[in-house]
Amino acid sequence: MFNDTIIVQTAISTFNNAALFSPMFFWTGLLMLPLFFIAYKYGNKFIDYTNIDLLKSAKNKTFNFSFVVLIAIFAWLAFVGGNYIVLRDETSVLPFVIAGLFFIMSASIIHKLRMINPDLPSWMQAIKYKKTFLWLSFIACAISVALLSGLDSGLGLLMMFAAVFCGGLLGRALKKAISPIFMTTFLMFVISVLILMQPEFFRFGQMGNLTIIHKIALVIISALTMAVFATRNIKPANKIYQSAYVKIKWLCRFLSLLSAALFIYTESVPVFLGMSLMFLISFALSVKHFEAISENVSKKLWACLLIAFGVLTVNPVISFSGCLYLSDIPYDSIKKRLKALL
Repeated sequence: MFNDTIIVQTAISTFNNAALFSPMFFWTGLLMLPLFFIAYKYGNKFIDYTNIDLLKSAKNKTFNFSFVVLIAIFAWLAFVGGNYIVLRDETSVLPFVIAGLFFIMSASIIHKLRMINPDLPSWMQAIKYKKTFLWLSFIACAISVALLSGLDSGLGLLMMFAAVFCGGLLGRALKKAISPIFMTTFLMFVISVLILMQPEFFRFGQMGNLTIIHKIALVIISALTMAVFATRNIKPANKIYQSAYVKIKWLCRFLSLLSAALFIYTESVPVFLGMSLMFLISFALSVKHFEAISENVSKKLWACLLIAFGVLTVNPVISFSGCLYLSDIPYDSIKKRLKALL
């Protein structure tokens, strides 16, 4: 009972539980506020100073920033994920969903690399068997992801390796690209759901022990995600009578707040999904009532989502990218539309 090993393990477990319970992402984001402000205020000057042609291109700016975010999410999911032993559920869909995410991201990254088609660096051009080198590098990446995030079994390692490798093959064969904003938004929402399902795996907290700050952060992610989906996929029609619109909108606001309060009380994944659906209906109703909507509205919401998701996952690269992207979007012209969405 008083074995030294048991005492040490108990102490370590207690310390880890306390660390997981604390909203570390919130304090990290709070301390990073000056960095976010500098990135937002002087983002364009920073891009000019770094002389990165890909980020300077106004035409492909969204594509290039989404590519950076995609790589950051891929690396975060591979390196930051915890150990599957910490999962409390005996059977979990988490490994299969993560493998699916790696498959999608690998396909998207390879496809974007083929679209960019950059000239190989001089040191790589000097390699005699360039194709062999690239294939071996890709296989080494797939093996690394499998070792870092695979289950503690042969089949688990093989599943992660196959997800990355087959995703890369699909990316080479793809001819039509998916909207970069839709792709990254979808990935961030799925990862947010996974974090809520298994918070201990992502070092976000423990099931049943999430603080109010954890829950509010997830509500913000959900609201921003649904706002991006609504503004990009719903076409304005202005066919709803004003009197009917006001009544229905207030009903949607009430149901959205009620579902958010219910989620904060229950921490339930189905309730979180229901709350997200209610947000989507509310924002879609607003967009449908508009006569027209600028594309900058969805871009601004997407940039805010990047900042929020970067803070939630303690990934400053994503938040920094969101600040840089946000700094180049005019605010005055879309201020009224953003208010009307609520």
